Amino acid sequence: MSAQVHRSAVADRLEGLMLCRVVLVTIFLGTAVALDADSLTNLAEFRNYTLMGLIVGTYVLTIGYALALKRQVDPTRHAQVQLVVDFCLSVALALVTSGLDSLFLFLFYVVIINSAVVLGRPAATKAAFASILAFFLFACVDLGLVSLPNIYGIFRPAKVTLFRLAVNSTASVVVALLAGYLADRLGKATKELVQQRSDFADLKALNLNILESLSSGLVTTDLNGNVIFVNRAACDITGLADIQMMDRPIDAIFPGLWEALQSEHPLRRRESPFERSDGKSVFLGFSVSPLSDASGRDNGQIVIFQDLTDIRALEGQMRRSERLAAVGQLSAAIAHEIRNPLGSISGAVEMLESESEDESDRALMGIVIREVDRLNLLISDFLEYSRPHNLALEPTNLVRLIRDVTDLAKTRGKFEFEVITPPGAQGYVDDQATRQVLWNLINNASEAGCSKILIRLEDAGEVWHLFVEDNGSGIPEEIRDRIFEPFFTTKTKGTGLGLATLFRLMEEQGGEITLNESMSLKGAAFRLTLQKAPATIAAGQLA
Repeated sequence: MSAQVHRSAVADRLEGLMLCRVVLVTIFLGTAVALDADSLTNLAEFRNYTLMGLIVGTYVLTIGYALALKRQVDPTRHAQVQLVVDFCLSVALALVTSGLDSLFLFLFYVVIINSAVVLGRPAATKAAFASILAFFLFACVDLGLVSLPNIYGIFRPAKVTLFRLAVNSTASVVVALLAGYLADRLGKATKELVQQRSDFADLKALNLNILESLSSGLVTTDLNGNVIFVNRAACDITGLADIQMMDRPIDAIFPGLWEALQSEHPLRRRESPFERSDGKSVFLGFSVSPLSDASGRDNGQIVIFQDLTDIRALEGQMRRSERLAAVGQLSAAIAHEIRNPLGSISGAVEMLESESEDESDRALMGIVIREVDRLNLLISDFLEYSRPHNLALEPTNLVRLIRDVTDLAKTRGKFEFEVITPPGAQGYVDDQATRQVLWNLINNASEAGCSKILIRLEDAGEVWHLFVEDNGSGIPEEIRDRIFEPFFTTKTKGTGLGLATLFRLMEEQGGEITLNESMSLKGAAFRLTLQKAPATIAAGQLA
């Protein structure tokens, strides 16, 4: 990671170096040509074609550098080559423009600074040492110690030459020291900036991953109530894509929510029904908190919501179970208290009926006996519902159980059965209780005048789902929440304990019975949850 950051930083600085080089050549060499245009008309002179060559060569080299950089050449080596070439060009330019008197001696300092900026303090030190050697070369030319043609035709006293050598050499050292120091500071600042960017990117990715991993929906809004962020769970719960929610008013997605937040006493917790985009109705619970910036100022709202539909169903089931338990205890006590007097009443009336010769009295006594029998049947249902059942949970072949019940039902009525079961399905249930539940559901369908029943067994992971569906008129919406309540019935002669008893039988063997949405026959549909193994039942009972 550190090497990649260093290469990237060198590459970025190389681009600045190339731009700086083009600007300098254009301004200074171009100015020199413009001011001395008449003297440069003769390109046969060494000085003239050297200057023109430097101008053209610099542009050509810059183009070549740019092409090489795009081909992802090692930026450090590339920088070293460029700086060496720049130094050589500076030496050539100074040689043809008065040596130690040249106006372009500052280019050596530019090379030192560029070396420090691009490659750091060591490179600046080397560039300064090389510049001192170049100045020494110019001094030797001035003093005639080097047999090079004095192309600029100026002869200076030795004292002046040595003074300029000392001044320029000292300036090179000072520039190298200052540039190296600044380069070190720049390098540290660059590393810190790159690290901060990396940390910021990591933190941003972490925050985004956390928000996307939430099982709760999360929506943030600005101060005007427009949505500015949506996580994945929000899309899953609402059935809307993020593009359908972004930049829209929150009230357009959750009607009434923004108005509640802007009221005199804003609600921070709220529960309300919600219609998904696919038409399914769910129940959502909202939690709202302010969205603040780094200085603590409010920038909007954070809306977190969950789908409470299953929780509400479980709460309803729990309340129903509590009511069933309470009624069961009450019915058991009442049944035992009433049954004995009923037997005495029935026996006494039967004796009176047998001794009476008045037909009207005998008719009235017959009514009493029938009503006593009906009360006795009701009490028997009470006892069947309320008494604990000694269930024997064991591995059971569910396919054979379903076939036995449907075969028996076919002999007693004109039913058309459609049975869909996976081969060899095994459940851990009470055989007799499960048969009773399935038989009663089929019998209810028969009493409702149904002619076709669909029975489907599906694998649902740790449990089996057994669906029983008929082609009757179905169960009205207004009574769907009450059908498992004791004493609730729509039959003229029913006791209202049939489905309540089935509910208790399923509950006692670690399963459940629920009203299901009709899939194909459009009538009443029930779903039985049957356990597969004892461990699953234990977990369910603990829950």
